[in-house]
Amino acid sequence: MEDSLGFIAHVDMEGKIQLLGNHAEEVARRCSEFCTQIDKDWGNVGTLLGLLHDHGKYQKSFQRYIRHSSGLSDQGPARAPHSMAGAIHAHSLFKDRDKALAQILAYCVGGHHRGLYDSAELENALKNADNKAYYRDMLRNSPQAATDLEKRIAQLGTLPNIMEIEEEDRPFFVRMLFSALIDADHLDTEAFMNKEKALLRNESKKIDVSWSTLRDRLKEKTDSFAKDSPLNHARAEFLQKCRTHGSSHDPSIYSLFLPTGGGKTLSSMAWALESAIRNDSSRIIYVIPYTSIITQTAEIFKQIFGEEYVLEHHSELDMGDNEEYDRWKLLTENWDAPIIITTNVQMFESLYASRTSRCRKLHNICNSVIVFDEVQMFPSALLNPMLRAVESLSLCFNANILLCTATQPVFTQSFEVAGRESSNFYSIQIEIEDVVPYDKELFSAFERVRYHTFKGKKEIATLAKELHQQRTVLCITNTRADAGKLYDEVVALGRNKEEIVHLSRMMCSLHIRKQIAYIRERLSAGLPIVVISTQLIEAGVDIDFPVVYRAHSGLDSIIQAGGRCNREGRLSSGDVYVFDLEDGSKPWGEAKQGQQASTFIYKRIKDDVLNPNDPELIRQYYLEYYGNQVNSFDKRHIEDYLWSYQAKQDLEWDFETASKKFCLIENEDITDIYVPYGQEGEELISKLSQRVLLNRKEFRILQKLRVGVRKKDFEALHTQGVLKEIRLGQLSIWVLTYGYPCYDEARGLKCEDIWTDEIVII
Repeated sequence: MEDSLGFIAHVDMEGKIQLLGNHAEEVARRCSEFCTQIDKDWGNVGTLLGLLHDHGKYQKSFQRYIRHSSGLSDQGPARAPHSMAGAIHAHSLFKDRDKALAQILAYCVGGHHRGLYDSAELENALKNADNKAYYRDMLRNSPQAATDLEKRIAQLGTLPNIMEIEEEDRPFFVRMLFSALIDADHLDTEAFMNKEKALLRNESKKIDVSWSTLRDRLKEKTDSFAKDSPLNHARAEFLQKCRTHGSSHDPSIYSLFLPTGGGKTLSSMAWALESAIRNDSSRIIYVIPYTSIITQTAEIFKQIFGEEYVLEHHSELDMGDNEEYDRWKLLTENWDAPIIITTNVQMFESLYASRTSRCRKLHNICNSVIVFDEVQMFPSALLNPMLRAVESLSLCFNANILLCTATQPVFTQSFEVAGRESSNFYSIQIEIEDVVPYDKELFSAFERVRYHTFKGKKEIATLAKELHQQRTVLCITNTRADAGKLYDEVVALGRNKEEIVHLSRMMCSLHIRKQIAYIRERLSAGLPIVVISTQLIEAGVDIDFPVVYRAHSGLDSIIQAGGRCNREGRLSSGDVYVFDLEDGSKPWGEAKQGQQASTFIYKRIKDDVLNPNDPELIRQYYLEYYGNQVNSFDKRHIEDYLWSYQAKQDLEWDFETASKKFCLIENEDITDIYVPYGQEGEELISKLSQRVLLNRKEFRILQKLRVGVRKKDFEALHTQGVLKEIRLGQLSIWVLTYGYPCYDEARGLKCEDIWTDEIVII
């Protein structure tokens, strides 16, 4: 559909013109290729999307606008929205012959700049008088283009029917098609408008991905590991079982249930590589719940495979102010890299996104191997939509999925409890096979800890005395407040401050990382240390204590905490003490539900012997937790927007509302404050206070100085006059204008009346 009539799609910085027909054909080619990867039968729909997406630019007003804005004409610009004119044209072409396809085209073409619409808003936009006027202008201005388009459509032949796709998968399928269009459009526009950027992207894609080579690099690494102890022997067995399973199974949903310290990270990657070789997978995506452990995992993989193969995508990555940052930014736009390390937030919020920037990478998830680490961290309040997404990725998009955990939730169980807000638990219908079947002999090597359940409540002061008497101990509390109070009590007992470390999210991530490094140094040197932390340290942080205290919580958290105890089996047995505080913070939400479910389990275990490696014990815990404690598995009612009867029958999806509602981290009551931690932090906050613009490297470091505080704490700090609001263009942020005593080297951000404390100290 070459454009010989001179209609313009883009004009570059040098005044060169990309003709609209040429742009449409190139986007159609790319989009067809991407859609074929989503489903081999949908390549022609990709072509159709590419041909239609910018058809609204044929209107006279748009052509006048682009000529003026690019300096090709002095004629004044006109308001020229083009997306909805193209959507109306697409809808009108197909509404009588394929209503479902007409709806899909309208969603994708109409939203290819602003994002996917809600169904009612899309319908209103299609009927809007102004939009219809733009559509008529388009037809009048270039009837030949409309005729040529219809001829091209006729050449496509029979088009697939989305109604043949399972109802549960359809909303995700439309997002995948939308993603293919967005990426194709951006790539072609970039190739014409920004050749330097396109060249850098192409250079980045020239990495020759050989899964066999990466497998050999991992094997070389793991073959060097010692196998001279029962623990190391068991780890080697787990690793080999993962390799064998991955090399012999087709894409589905599998589970890797290994005890804490069982070598899950490398074993899961070994499985992923074997699976990628067997199934010719496009990439491996490793999904982790917390940014606090993602860097550790990414560093392991980079050391084994090489940095060029591993792409980290999370909020706290510092690539520096150089070409490597540019490469990273390009690859994070569409995840076009061999191994992706990302977070639950990035993965799932993208799967439910409506905006173009978040959706662009989705089509590259198809045909991937996806490892979800620490799946017990999936929040129960959003479990239904998350499990729907996991199941659709497997059943509809050929993803091979591995669910990793030391405490396997019961995701295939049915629960129906009358009187709950949402009694329908969305259980995965696929039978989830264990990659490593439970082997009592192998798992017994990891029975290296005695769990002591609590025999009554104790006060913070009493617990502090117990910790003070330990040479080396880790204590994990349920809240920041409890960690702070307990730390102060231990300090008051006169112990050397160098031996006491506090960790909580009242500290910025730069501070937390420094403290974890300090903890590891002292443990390696055999020096005494008392660590008092919130639960940020209990999942995925590789540390080893002889004694661990854990505040009463869900059984999964208690077992995760136990994974930090006698991790390498150097002692005949470590000790984990579960405690409940008389004067501590009261549990609420999922913490309270987990407490109640674990109490149910405590009452049923024999002789108070808790075996965390017993899969039946874990199963009973989750049966109680999901069956009797959780009030809603879809707290934000995502199902109502995407899987209601109306949505299933008439394809009326509310993509935009679902996207806004699906939020893994509830931030309604949280305000981010940027703190002057360390010399780097002080300099950055000083620059901001003086309205000095930050460069890219400084801006990324700034993200590591962030502390999220609740409304009452924000108000307390604001009242004390220690906060300053800084505007960075459209962005408004709050910075802490004082270092000590507002930000303490030991405890981080202090929200209490710090001026009173300072007077007392003086």
